[in-house]
Amino acid sequence: QSQAVAWNHELGKFTALGYNVATVTYDSVAELARLAKCRRIGLTLLSDPKSEIIRAFDVLDRRYPPGSPGHSI
Repeated sequence: QSQAVAWNHELGKFTALGYNVATVTYDSVAELARLAKCRRIGLTLLSDPKSEIIRAFDVLDRRYPPGSPGHSI
């Protein structure tokens, strides 16, 4: 979620270049909706609770073992 907030601060730079920005996270749709509302996130937040998209693009951070808070990032 902290990365979404950071990217949101840079969103204008990307949209000025014609890019759309989206994040993919294992957080639930409800959690992402709460984050978007509370932090005024303007970029697209996609929920991938099983990390299927994350694995398909091979961007899963494997430093965190199963059961740890960072697992599936």
